[in-house]
Amino acid sequence: MIGHGARKLGGWIDRRFFREAYNREQVLARLADSVSSIVELSGLLTTVAARLADALHISGIAIFLSEQKRYRLAYALGYAESRENVSFPDKSPTVKHLQREKKPLLVYPGDPHSWPAQIDGREREELERLDSRLLLPLARREELLGFLSLGPRYSEAPYSTGDVRLLQSVAQQTALAVENSRLTSTIAAETAQREVMTRELSIAREVQQRLLPQTAPVIAGIECFGTVRPAREVGGDYYDFLELGNHVLGLAVGDVSGKG
Repeated sequence: MIGHGARKLGGWIDRRFFREAYNREQVLARLADSVSSIVELSGLLTTVAARLADALHISGIAIFLSEQKRYRLAYALGYAESRENVSFPDKSPTVKHLQREKKPLLVYPGDPHSWPAQIDGREREELERLDSRLLLPLARREELLGFLSLGPRYSEAPYSTGDVRLLQSVAQQTALAVENSRLTSTIAAETAQREVMTRELSIAREVQQRLLPQTAPVIAGIECFGTVRPAREVGGDYYDFLELGNHVLGLAVGDVSGKG
């Protein structure tokens, strides 16, 4: 009777473990497929962190992105205390290792042969503050856009080879999405700047037109006309009628050269 119950329990555990592992793979695979279509950066980081935490039951996730020669914290999930001041210089051993290898880096605190034992005290302290267990590079070609720091899993189980393989796929797609997001932001900023310049040039054109004579002088025996057709929004040409008295009319003509 006990043996039969043990077998049933063992079968249930096996099915439960298989089902959870299968579901985890499905979640990560779908995330890898869909993440590249998310353009807005904050939404991208939030989605990636939340899906990874749910799929693998991760206690803490931190995402770092390159900014002004440092890799600064862009998003964090699962930490009771703020980690806003955690950052890594772009010349730090950890960053250089991730940039060179472009592969997930397992971290084992307390292991004399693990990565933390190979770096200096300050950088090791930063990884300890994050409680890092796995670092995932966000790399595009030769550029390291950032990296993810994954903390321990609630089950305390290590990240398996299958987990790392799927996470690497997620990281690759996330890097592509980060690159697309930054490109989209750059294009949007340039477009906004061009719109501002267009408005300013339009105002300048109107001001310039107002500086030109609005009416021609009335002089017996002479008909006066004048017009300016700039090749672009603002031109470098100018003219004016000068009524000097005693039936004398002066004409002023100007052309600004080298205006660009």
